[in-house]
Amino acid sequence: MYSNFLSQQITNLLPYFNINEDILKKYEANAVTRSDSLIKRLKTRDNTKFNIKISWHLATFIYWLSREIWENEGSIDECAALFCLNKLLNSIDLFYEIDMPETFFLGGHTSGQVFAKANYKNFLVTYQNCTIGRNLNDAPTLGKYNVFYPGSSVIGNCSLGDNVILGPGVQVVDRDVEDNTMLKLNDNHCIENYKLHKIHALRFFQI
Repeated sequence: MYSNFLSQQITNLLPYFNINEDILKKYEANAVTRSDSLIKRLKTRDNTKFNIKISWHLATFIYWLSREIWENEGSIDECAALFCLNKLLNSIDLFYEIDMPETFFLGGHTSGQVFAKANYKNFLVTYQNCTIGRNLNDAPTLGKYNVFYPGSSVIGNCSLGDNVILGPGVQVVDRDVEDNTMLKLNDNHCIENYKLHKIHALRFFQI
């Protein structure tokens, strides 16, 4: 059912892709299962089951569908078409070759989120206008329970520990951040470090 919707959107919005809807249908069930499993681990009011009418559900599903196809069929037009469709519909840059963890949350607002080929771990939370980016050949390594609030970014040769929070607007470039740390901009727009004594990401996930 969902594959038909996506196929129509690709035909209308991205007519230069020649896709086979049967390929989408073949992997739709697995993508729904992975999306459902992820959604049900969240403490959000819309976490009962996958709903294509909820934009971050849709963005998650399109990623998993493109990922399923790439894992089983290789880099074919259907993968690229879904990646581009996700950009158009949800303003998110989440490439199918990126190995996302099984449990992550796109923060309810997918606009402006950019994911590079970095090293990701479970219980990742990202909000609008977040960037996880490369600096030439250097890519970040993330820890478990990382939370990126709106406008924050980690770029280049960075290693984030477990339970790290980047507050709104915080930019981390070519540096490491220890476990249990929150980085926050003060009134002078300088970064301040705070020690965390609880796992902040647990407010988002049912574990």
